[in-house]
Amino acid sequence: MKQTHKLLFLFIVTLLLSSMLLGCAAIPEEYTKGVKLDKNYPDDDMPIMDDAIVYFSDGDDEEITIKYGVSDDLDDVVDFYKDFFDDNDISLSDETDKDTKYTAQGYFQDFIFEIRVTQPSGEYEEKQFVTTVKVQIEFADEPLVPAGLGQGSLESELIGFWRQESSDNEAGSTQDYDLGLACEFTASDELLFYGDFEYLITLKWSVIDETTILIVTPEGQEGQVTITLEQRSGIDYLIWEEPTGVYVYFRDTSEEFSMGDSAGSAPGTADEQLTSTIEDVNWYFVYFSDSDGVVTDFNTAIYLYKSDGTFKEIFEGDSYYGTWYLEDAKVWLDYDDGTRFVWAVEFKTEGGTTFMYVYNPDNPEFWVFSEDPSDQVSAVPTSSTTFTSDSDMTSNIVNGTWYDLHYKYPDGSTGSMNEIVLSFSTDGAFSESINGEEGIGTWYIDGGNLYLTYTNTDEKYYYPIRIEYVADSDSYLLYYDDLEEGYEGGYWVFTTYEP
Repeated sequence: MKQTHKLLFLFIVTLLLSSMLLGCAAIPEEYTKGVKLDKNYPDDDMPIMDDAIVYFSDGDDEEITIKYGVSDDLDDVVDFYKDFFDDNDISLSDETDKDTKYTAQGYFQDFIFEIRVTQPSGEYEEKQFVTTVKVQIEFADEPLVPAGLGQGSLESELIGFWRQESSDNEAGSTQDYDLGLACEFTASDELLFYGDFEYLITLKWSVIDETTILIVTPEGQEGQVTITLEQRSGIDYLIWEEPTGVYVYFRDTSEEFSMGDSAGSAPGTADEQLTSTIEDVNWYFVYFSDSDGVVTDFNTAIYLYKSDGTFKEIFEGDSYYGTWYLEDAKVWLDYDDGTRFVWAVEFKTEGGTTFMYVYNPDNPEFWVFSEDPSDQVSAVPTSSTTFTSDSDMTSNIVNGTWYDLHYKYPDGSTGSMNEIVLSFSTDGAFSESINGEEGIGTWYIDGGNLYLTYTNTDEKYYYPIRIEYVADSDSYLLYYDDLEEGYEGGYWVFTTYEP
């Protein structure tokens, strides 16, 4: 029996040793010998480091993603790319430089790029490399020229018609897009302004440098304006910054802005514009907010206001008919049974969807309708819900003003924060107040991270975030994860519940 136990013991030891040896030798070849770099990768215009092992490469003629590892320290890899950017005058749209991670986004030649340099985190990466790099390339149909760089580029980029989307005043509060506000830069150095779809005034303009223009009034008064040009979802945006506030415009056509009375011209008054927005659209009920702010989605309804002056309302399966018109920003409804209702209406666009708000100006209650039928179900959470997708977080971060709640330390304890108030608008602008000190900038969410660029300091930060809806208080919680070395696992918490 002893001999049998001894043989069994030796057999088990042999198996364990074999398993350990096999485990040590089981590193896939892509991490030791590498894979073939995609033939479309622009290695001359976006080089990789010498002695790099490319362990992932995937792409086509539209976009490419590669990952590689090196034995160099993270700081050396970061310096390699920073030197390359400087030597080639490459403009970065976003850059974050921390002890354990470096990211850079920008454009060069005919592609947009994003580079992420980190310490290895995967099982095989940690065994083989000191630093890993991920490069994403997205090709454009034509060369990309950064606004404000090159001969006359800022001037040529400005010429055209720009419709105002929002503004942030010097107090940091945001006003959403008003109807009929726009400006137009002409090649003859004239700057025309419009309000309520009507021409207001003509100024003179000229370029001072790649980010500044000079404005001259008819009376000869001069002022300088800081200009930033950027693209959001393929649309050109103009950020106009002056001491009194920041104004956001998007490139558009002047078809709706008519200085004459030609036939077929677009609406020339606010009522006409509201009428053209409301008519011949199926408006789906989203939710009702009562006088206490309690939100419910207790019924289904579809409203249709036709351009011939008639309307049809379907409420809980029952249909109602009548005639309608719009005057003084109010919709007047005369039902076939002889009753009349008058409601104020407003429209807001969030995430590409238009919402109609219907209310009595003397009462805090209001109804919300959407042009998108899917919003009838999804717009109002009915229980505690955590949002983690980019689209959901982008939609919900603009739901209100965010107030500081507390900081959660990695050990589970909580602590008070500075007095912080945050506000995010749908046009990509944000404002913050920290102990009364104001800051403004632009924001977007990508890959679960909130990216912030401060226009007054050019500082850039990003935070992994998530948003939670709390049904009991009808409020939201916003979590910022702390990436500071030594504080990993900690996070800040903000709430829309006003203290």
